[in-house]
Amino acid sequence: MAVAYRNGSLHLGESSPFDLESFSGKPTPFYVYHLSGMTARLQALQESWEKLEVFYAMKANAHPALLRAFSARGAGADVVSLGEIRRAVECGIAPERIIFSGVGKTREEIRRALEIGILQINVESPGELLCVAETARALGKAAPVAFRMNPDVDSGSHPYIATGMRENKFGMGEEFLPELERILRHHQDSVALQGLSIHIGSQITSLQPIEDGIRKTIPVFERLRSAGHALRTFDVGGGVGINYRALPGAPAEEFDLLHAYGKMLRGNLDRLGCRVLCEPGRVLVAGSGVLVAEVQYVKKTRHKTFVVLDTGVHHCIRPALYGAWHGVAALKEPAARPLLRADIVGPICESSDVLAKDREIPELLPGERLAVLDTGAYGMSMASNYNLQEKPAEYVVGDR
Repeated sequence: MAVAYRNGSLHLGESSPFDLESFSGKPTPFYVYHLSGMTARLQALQESWEKLEVFYAMKANAHPALLRAFSARGAGADVVSLGEIRRAVECGIAPERIIFSGVGKTREEIRRALEIGILQINVESPGELLCVAETARALGKAAPVAFRMNPDVDSGSHPYIATGMRENKFGMGEEFLPELERILRHHQDSVALQGLSIHIGSQITSLQPIEDGIRKTIPVFERLRSAGHALRTFDVGGGVGINYRALPGAPAEEFDLLHAYGKMLRGNLDRLGCRVLCEPGRVLVAGSGVLVAEVQYVKKTRHKTFVVLDTGVHHCIRPALYGAWHGVAALKEPAARPLLRADIVGPICESSDVLAKDREIPELLPGERLAVLDTGAYGMSMASNYNLQEKPAEYVVGDR
Protein backbone atom coordinates (compact mmCIF):
# COMPACT_ATOMS: atom_id res chain seq x y z
CA MET A 1 0.00 0.00 0.00
CA ALA A 2 1.53 3.28 -1.17
CA VAL A 3 -0.41 5.46 1.29
CA ALA A 4 0.17 5.89 5.00
CA TYR A 5 -0.51 8.42 7.74
CA ARG A 6 2.50 10.48 8.80
CA ASN A 7 2.25 13.22 11.42
CA GLY A 8 -1.53 13.13 11.23
CA SER A 9 -1.96 13.48 7.46
CA LEU A 10 -2.23 11.01 4.59
CA HIS A 11 0.89 10.67 2.44
CA LEU A 12 1.26 9.03 -0.98
CA GLY A 13 4.37 7.11 -2.03
CA GLU A 14 6.90 4.86 -0.38
CA SER A 15 9.94 6.92 -1.38
CA SER A 16 9.76 10.69 -0.79
CA PRO A 17 6.15 10.42 0.38
CA PHE A 18 3.92 13.33 -0.62
CA ASP A 19 1.62 15.00 1.92
CA LEU A 20 -1.79 15.11 0.24
CA GLU A 21 -2.85 17.89 2.63
CA SER A 22 -0.37 20.17 0.89
CA PHE A 23 -2.88 20.35 -1.97
CA SER A 24 -5.56 21.74 0.35
CA GLY A 25 -5.81 24.90 -1.74
CA LYS A 26 -6.62 23.02 -4.95
CA PRO A 27 -10.29 22.52 -5.86
CA THR A 28 -11.58 18.97 -5.71
CA PRO A 29 -11.91 16.45 -7.17
CA PHE A 30 -8.45 15.66 -8.50
CA TYR A 31 -6.14 12.73 -9.10
CA VAL A 32 -2.63 12.58 -7.67
CA TYR A 33 0.01 10.20 -9.05
CA HIS A 34 3.30 9.45 -7.34
CA LEU A 35 5.66 8.91 -10.25
CA SER A 36 8.58 7.37 -8.37
CA GLY A 37 6.25 4.74 -6.94
CA MET A 38 5.25 3.77 -10.47
CA THR A 39 8.80 3.72 -11.82
CA ALA A 40 9.95 1.68 -8.81
CA ARG A 41 7.45 -1.02 -9.74
CA LEU A 42 8.58 -0.91 -13.37
CA GLN A 43 12.18 -1.34 -12.23
CA ALA A 44 11.22 -4.27 -10.00
CA LEU A 45 9.61 -6.01 -12.96
CA GLN A 46 12.57 -5.33 -15.25
CA GLU A 47 14.95 -6.70 -12.63
CA SER A 48 12.86 -9.84 -12.09
CA TRP A 49 14.29 -11.28 -15.33
CA GLU A 50 16.82 -9.43 -17.43
CA LYS A 51 15.44 -10.83 -20.72
CA LEU A 52 11.88 -9.68 -20.07
CA GLU A 53 10.73 -6.77 -22.26
CA VAL A 54 8.05 -4.51 -20.77
CA PHE A 55 5.36 -2.93 -22.93
CA TYR A 56 3.23 -0.84 -20.60
CA ALA A 57 -0.54 -1.18 -21.16
CA MET A 58 -1.46 2.44 -21.79
CA LYS A 59 -5.17 1.83 -21.22
CA ALA A 60 -4.48 1.78 -17.49
CA ASN A 61 -3.20 5.37 -17.31
CA ALA A 62 -1.95 7.39 -20.27
CA HIS A 63 -0.72 10.50 -18.47
CA PRO A 64 2.13 12.00 -20.56
CA ALA A 65 4.49 12.38 -17.60
CA LEU A 66 4.09 8.70 -16.78
CA LEU A 67 4.67 7.63 -20.39
CA ARG A 68 7.78 9.78 -20.68
CA ALA A 69 9.17 8.36 -17.44
CA PHE A 70 8.51 4.76 -18.50
CA SER A 71 9.99 5.39 -21.95
CA ALA A 72 13.14 6.88 -20.41
CA ARG A 73 13.51 3.65 -18.40
CA GLY A 74 13.27 1.37 -21.42
CA ALA A 75 9.61 0.43 -21.46
CA GLY A 76 7.59 0.24 -24.64
CA ALA A 77 3.82 0.56 -24.99
CA ASP A 78 0.93 -1.82 -25.52
CA VAL A 79 -1.74 0.18 -27.37
CA VAL A 80 -5.32 -0.51 -28.45
CA SER A 81 -6.19 2.54 -30.58
CA LEU A 82 -4.75 5.11 -32.94
CA GLY A 83 -5.11 7.68 -30.17
CA GLU A 84 -2.86 5.61 -27.93
CA ILE A 85 -0.34 5.16 -30.75
CA ARG A 86 -0.18 8.93 -31.22
CA ARG A 87 0.17 9.58 -27.48
CA ALA A 88 2.93 6.98 -27.17
CA VAL A 89 4.96 8.48 -30.01
CA GLU A 90 4.41 12.04 -28.74
CA CYS A 91 5.82 10.95 -25.37
CA GLY A 92 9.01 9.55 -26.84
CA ILE A 93 8.19 5.87 -27.26
CA ALA A 94 9.77 4.66 -30.49
CA PRO A 95 7.42 2.89 -32.93
CA GLU A 96 9.55 -0.26 -32.76
CA ARG A 97 8.69 -0.34 -29.03
CA ILE A 98 4.92 -0.43 -29.66
CA ILE A 99 2.62 -3.48 -29.75
CA PHE A 100 -0.88 -3.00 -31.20
CA SER A 101 -3.54 -5.12 -29.48
CA GLY A 102 -7.36 -5.13 -29.49
CA VAL A 103 -10.18 -6.95 -31.28
CA GLY A 104 -11.58 -4.10 -33.38
CA LYS A 105 -8.67 -2.43 -35.18
CA THR A 106 -9.87 -0.37 -38.12
CA ARG A 107 -8.20 -0.39 -41.51
CA GLU A 108 -7.04 3.20 -40.93
CA GLU A 109 -5.50 2.28 -37.57
CA ILE A 110 -3.71 -0.68 -39.15
CA ARG A 111 -2.46 1.47 -42.02
CA ARG A 112 -1.04 4.10 -39.67
CA ALA A 113 0.60 1.48 -37.45
CA LEU A 114 2.31 -0.07 -40.47
CA GLU A 115 3.40 3.28 -41.86
CA ILE A 116 5.29 4.23 -38.71
CA GLY A 117 6.78 0.76 -38.26
CA ILE A 118 5.53 -0.64 -34.96
CA LEU A 119 6.99 -3.84 -33.51
CA GLN A 120 3.98 -6.08 -34.09
CA ILE A 121 0.23 -6.28 -34.52
CA ASN A 122 -1.44 -8.85 -32.27
CA VAL A 123 -4.04 -10.35 -34.61
CA GLU A 124 -7.35 -11.49 -33.10
CA SER A 125 -9.16 -13.14 -36.03
CA PRO A 126 -8.68 -14.44 -39.60
CA GLY A 127 -10.63 -11.45 -40.87
CA GLU A 128 -8.22 -9.10 -39.17
CA LEU A 129 -5.22 -10.99 -40.54
CA LEU A 130 -6.61 -10.62 -44.05
CA CYS A 131 -7.19 -6.90 -43.48
CA VAL A 132 -3.62 -6.47 -42.22
CA ALA A 133 -2.23 -8.37 -45.22
CA GLU A 134 -4.23 -6.32 -47.74
CA THR A 135 -3.31 -3.04 -46.08
CA ALA A 136 0.37 -3.97 -45.95
CA ARG A 137 0.36 -4.99 -49.63
CA ALA A 138 -1.08 -1.61 -50.61
CA LEU A 139 1.77 0.05 -48.70
CA GLY A 140 4.42 -2.22 -50.15
CA LYS A 141 5.28 -3.54 -46.69
CA ALA A 142 5.41 -6.87 -44.87
CA ALA A 143 3.36 -6.58 -41.69
CA PRO A 144 4.87 -8.15 -38.53
CA VAL A 145 2.08 -10.00 -36.73
CA ALA A 146 1.55 -12.26 -33.75
CA PHE A 147 -1.47 -14.49 -33.33
CA ARG A 148 -3.34 -13.82 -30.12
CA MET A 149 -4.28 -17.25 -28.85
CA ASN A 150 -7.15 -17.99 -26.50
CA PRO A 151 -5.94 -20.80 -24.22
CA ASP A 152 -9.37 -21.30 -22.56
CA VAL A 153 -8.06 -20.57 -19.06
CA ASP A 154 -10.18 -19.07 -16.30
CA SER A 155 -8.31 -16.08 -14.85
CA GLY A 156 -10.41 -16.07 -11.69
CA SER A 157 -11.17 -12.37 -12.12
CA HIS A 158 -14.49 -10.60 -12.69
CA PRO A 159 -16.28 -11.94 -15.81
CA TYR A 160 -16.15 -8.51 -17.44
CA ILE A 161 -12.34 -8.49 -17.34
CA ALA A 162 -11.75 -12.19 -18.02
CA THR A 163 -10.48 -12.55 -21.59
CA GLY A 164 -8.95 -16.02 -21.91
CA MET A 165 -11.95 -18.36 -22.15
CA ARG A 166 -13.74 -19.63 -25.24
CA GLU A 167 -16.87 -17.57 -24.60
CA ASN A 168 -14.81 -14.35 -24.63
CA LYS A 169 -14.42 -12.25 -27.78
CA PHE A 170 -10.64 -12.15 -27.43
CA GLY A 171 -8.03 -14.30 -29.16
CA MET A 172 -8.29 -17.50 -31.18
CA GLY A 173 -8.39 -21.18 -30.37
CA GLU A 174 -6.20 -23.70 -32.15
CA GLU A 175 -9.06 -24.50 -34.53
CA PHE A 176 -8.32 -21.19 -36.28
CA LEU A 177 -4.77 -22.19 -37.22
CA PRO A 178 -5.48 -23.92 -40.57
CA GLU A 179 -7.34 -20.85 -41.88
CA LEU A 180 -4.69 -18.50 -40.51
CA GLU A 181 -1.91 -20.48 -42.19
CA ARG A 182 -3.79 -20.45 -45.51
CA ILE A 183 -3.95 -16.65 -45.34
CA LEU A 184 -0.23 -16.51 -44.53
CA ARG A 185 0.63 -18.68 -47.54
CA HIS A 186 -1.52 -16.58 -49.85
CA HIS A 187 -0.01 -13.31 -48.59
CA GLN A 188 3.62 -14.26 -48.04
CA ASP A 189 4.81 -10.96 -49.46
CA SER A 190 2.74 -8.74 -47.18
CA VAL A 191 2.50 -10.43 -43.77
CA ALA A 192 5.02 -12.24 -41.59
CA LEU A 193 4.13 -14.28 -38.53
CA GLN A 194 6.73 -13.49 -35.88
CA GLY A 195 5.15 -14.65 -32.64
CA LEU A 196 2.23 -15.61 -30.43
CA SER A 197 0.41 -13.61 -27.81
CA ILE A 198 -1.98 -14.34 -24.97
CA HIS A 199 -3.80 -12.25 -22.40
CA ILE A 200 -6.23 -14.12 -20.16
CA GLY A 201 -7.66 -11.26 -18.12
CA SER A 202 -7.09 -8.43 -15.70
CA GLN A 203 -6.74 -8.07 -11.92
CA ILE A 204 -5.32 -11.59 -11.56
CA THR A 205 -3.91 -12.07 -8.08
CA SER A 206 -2.61 -15.63 -8.52
CA LEU A 207 0.13 -16.39 -11.03
CA GLN A 208 -1.17 -19.91 -11.62
CA PRO A 209 -3.78 -19.05 -14.30
CA ILE A 210 -1.19 -17.00 -16.20
CA GLU A 211 1.26 -19.89 -16.05
CA ASP A 212 -1.47 -22.29 -17.17
CA GLY A 213 -2.17 -20.11 -20.20
CA ILE A 214 1.52 -19.96 -21.09
CA ARG A 215 1.98 -23.71 -20.78
CA LYS A 216 -1.03 -24.38 -23.01
CA THR A 217 0.34 -22.00 -25.66
CA ILE A 218 3.96 -23.20 -25.74
CA PRO A 219 3.12 -26.37 -27.77
CA VAL A 220 1.36 -24.20 -30.38
CA PHE A 221 4.46 -21.99 -30.56
CA GLU A 222 6.69 -25.02 -31.04
CA ARG A 223 4.44 -26.57 -33.71
CA LEU A 224 4.38 -23.36 -35.73
CA ARG A 225 8.15 -23.11 -35.49
CA SER A 226 8.48 -26.70 -36.68
CA ALA A 227 6.22 -25.83 -39.61
CA GLY A 228 8.77 -23.27 -40.76
CA HIS A 229 7.50 -20.05 -39.22
CA ALA A 230 10.34 -17.92 -37.83
CA LEU A 231 8.73 -17.14 -34.48
CA ARG A 232 10.78 -14.62 -32.52
CA THR A 233 8.37 -13.25 -29.88
CA PHE A 234 6.21 -14.74 -27.15
CA ASP A 235 3.90 -12.08 -25.69
CA VAL A 236 2.50 -13.17 -22.32
CA GLY A 237 0.12 -10.21 -22.09
CA GLY A 238 -0.57 -8.56 -18.75
CA GLY A 239 -3.21 -8.97 -16.08
CA VAL A 240 -1.20 -9.10 -12.84
CA GLY A 241 -3.32 -7.44 -10.14
CA ILE A 242 -2.99 -5.77 -6.77
CA ASN A 243 -4.55 -6.11 -3.34
CA TYR A 244 -7.19 -3.38 -3.28
CA ARG A 245 -8.16 -4.24 0.30
CA ALA A 246 -4.79 -3.43 1.85
CA LEU A 247 -5.00 -0.81 4.59
CA PRO A 248 -3.03 2.46 4.71
CA GLY A 249 0.44 1.77 6.07
CA ALA A 250 0.49 -1.89 5.03
CA PRO A 251 3.62 -3.04 3.14
CA ALA A 252 3.27 -2.92 -0.64
CA GLU A 253 2.74 -6.43 -1.97
CA GLU A 254 3.45 -5.70 -5.64
CA PHE A 255 7.23 -5.95 -5.40
CA ASP A 256 7.26 -9.57 -4.21
CA LEU A 257 4.58 -10.46 -6.74
CA LEU A 258 6.55 -8.92 -9.61
CA HIS A 259 9.67 -10.82 -8.57
CA ALA A 260 7.72 -14.09 -8.53
CA TYR A 261 6.16 -13.22 -11.90
CA GLY A 262 9.54 -12.76 -13.58
CA LYS A 263 10.82 -15.97 -12.05
CA MET A 264 7.79 -17.88 -13.34
CA LEU A 265 8.21 -16.46 -16.85
CA ARG A 266 11.90 -17.35 -16.95
CA GLY A 267 11.21 -20.89 -15.78
CA ASN A 268 8.68 -21.49 -18.55
CA LEU A 269 9.98 -19.48 -21.49
CA ASP A 270 13.75 -19.12 -21.30
CA ARG A 271 14.30 -22.38 -23.18
CA LEU A 272 12.41 -21.10 -26.25
CA GLY A 273 15.24 -18.69 -27.08
CA CYS A 274 12.88 -15.93 -28.21
CA ARG A 275 12.05 -12.41 -27.09
CA VAL A 276 9.60 -12.51 -24.18
CA LEU A 277 7.24 -9.55 -24.03
CA CYS A 278 4.80 -8.57 -21.30
CA GLU A 279 2.04 -5.94 -21.10
CA PRO A 280 1.57 -4.88 -17.46
CA GLY A 281 -0.64 -1.96 -16.51
CA ARG A 282 -2.48 -2.02 -13.21
CA VAL A 283 0.27 -3.63 -11.16
CA LEU A 284 2.68 -0.83 -12.06
CA VAL A 285 0.46 2.21 -11.49
CA ALA A 286 -2.75 1.52 -9.54
CA GLY A 287 -1.35 1.75 -6.02
CA SER A 288 0.53 5.00 -6.66
CA GLY A 289 -2.57 7.04 -7.45
CA VAL A 290 -5.46 8.46 -5.43
CA LEU A 291 -8.62 10.41 -6.23
CA VAL A 292 -9.11 13.25 -3.74
CA ALA A 293 -12.67 14.45 -3.09
CA GLU A 294 -14.57 16.65 -0.65
CA VAL A 295 -17.52 15.66 1.50
CA GLN A 296 -20.56 17.71 0.53
CA TYR A 297 -23.19 16.28 2.83
CA VAL A 298 -23.79 13.51 5.32
CA LYS A 299 -27.34 12.26 4.87
CA LYS A 300 -28.82 10.00 7.55
CA THR A 301 -32.04 8.10 6.98
CA ARG A 302 -33.77 5.53 9.17
CA HIS A 303 -32.22 2.83 7.00
CA LYS A 304 -28.81 4.06 5.94
CA THR A 305 -26.21 6.82 6.11
CA PHE A 306 -24.81 8.38 2.93
CA VAL A 307 -21.59 10.36 2.70
CA VAL A 308 -22.03 12.44 -0.45
CA LEU A 309 -18.87 13.49 -2.32
CA ASP A 310 -18.16 15.81 -5.24
CA THR A 311 -16.85 12.84 -7.21
CA GLY A 312 -18.41 9.56 -8.17
CA VAL A 313 -18.58 6.82 -10.75
CA HIS A 314 -18.19 9.34 -13.58
CA HIS A 315 -14.60 9.75 -12.34
CA CYS A 316 -14.01 6.22 -11.00
CA ILE A 317 -16.35 3.79 -12.71
CA ARG A 318 -14.86 0.50 -11.48
CA PRO A 319 -17.17 0.09 -8.46
CA ALA A 320 -20.28 0.53 -10.63
CA LEU A 321 -18.95 -1.54 -13.51
CA TYR A 322 -17.45 -4.50 -11.66
CA GLY A 323 -18.56 -4.11 -8.05
CA ALA A 324 -14.89 -3.32 -7.46
CA TRP A 325 -13.50 -2.41 -4.05
CA HIS A 326 -11.55 0.78 -3.44
CA GLY A 327 -10.37 1.78 0.00
CA VAL A 328 -11.18 5.26 1.27
CA ALA A 329 -9.23 7.31 3.80
CA ALA A 330 -9.61 10.80 5.25
CA LEU A 331 -6.74 13.15 4.44
CA LYS A 332 -6.49 14.12 8.09
CA GLU A 333 -6.01 11.19 10.42
CA PRO A 334 -9.30 10.84 12.30
CA ALA A 335 -8.15 10.40 15.89
CA ALA A 336 -10.71 9.09 18.40
CA ARG A 337 -13.74 9.76 16.23
CA PRO A 338 -16.85 7.61 16.48
CA LEU A 339 -17.32 5.10 13.69
CA LEU A 340 -20.29 5.05 11.37
CA ARG A 341 -21.43 2.64 8.68
CA ALA A 342 -22.22 4.39 5.43
CA ASP A 343 -22.37 4.28 1.66
CA ILE A 344 -19.92 6.72 0.08
CA VAL A 345 -21.67 8.11 -2.96
CA GLY A 346 -21.37 10.76 -5.65
CA PRO A 347 -23.59 13.36 -7.32
CA ILE A 348 -24.55 11.38 -10.42
CA CYS A 349 -28.22 10.64 -11.19
CA GLU A 350 -27.78 6.87 -10.97
CA SER A 351 -28.34 4.59 -7.99
CA SER A 352 -25.14 2.79 -9.03
CA ASP A 353 -23.13 5.93 -8.15
CA VAL A 354 -21.59 4.28 -5.09
CA LEU A 355 -17.82 4.34 -4.61
CA ALA A 356 -17.82 2.35 -1.36
CA LYS A 357 -20.79 0.44 -0.04
CA ASP A 358 -21.63 -0.29 3.60
CA ARG A 359 -18.23 0.78 4.92
CA GLU A 360 -17.35 1.33 8.56
CA ILE A 361 -15.49 4.64 8.58
CA PRO A 362 -14.68 7.39 11.10
CA GLU A 363 -17.34 10.07 11.14
CA LEU A 364 -16.80 12.67 8.42
CA LEU A 365 -18.06 16.24 8.22
CA PRO A 366 -18.98 18.38 5.20
CA GLY A 367 -15.92 20.18 3.86
CA GLU A 368 -13.50 17.44 4.88
CA ARG A 369 -11.49 15.66 2.23
CA LEU A 370 -10.86 12.00 1.65
CA ALA A 371 -8.91 9.90 -0.85
CA VAL A 372 -10.26 7.05 -2.91
CA LEU A 373 -7.28 4.71 -2.90
CA ASP A 374 -5.53 2.67 -5.60
CA THR A 375 -6.94 4.73 -8.47
CA GLY A 376 -3.73 5.14 -10.44
CA ALA A 377 -5.10 2.64 -12.98
CA TYR A 378 -8.46 2.63 -14.75
CA GLY A 379 -9.52 5.81 -12.98
CA MET A 380 -9.03 8.87 -15.14
CA SER A 381 -8.60 6.68 -18.22
CA MET A 382 -12.24 5.57 -17.83
CA ALA A 383 -13.65 8.90 -16.60
CA SER A 384 -16.51 10.63 -18.41
CA ASN A 385 -18.43 13.90 -18.51
CA TYR A 386 -21.74 12.23 -17.69
CA ASN A 387 -24.32 14.74 -16.40
CA LEU A 388 -21.97 17.31 -18.00
CA GLN A 389 -19.73 17.04 -14.96
CA GLU A 390 -16.16 18.20 -15.51
CA LYS A 391 -13.36 15.67 -15.34
CA PRO A 392 -10.92 15.87 -12.42
CA ALA A 393 -7.57 17.59 -12.65
CA GLU A 394 -4.46 15.41 -12.53
CA TYR A 395 -1.27 16.18 -10.59
CA VAL A 396 1.99 14.27 -10.77
CA VAL A 397 4.31 14.29 -7.76
CA GLY A 398 7.52 12.46 -6.98
CA ASP A 399 10.70 12.38 -9.02
CA ARG A 400 10.35 12.98 -12.75
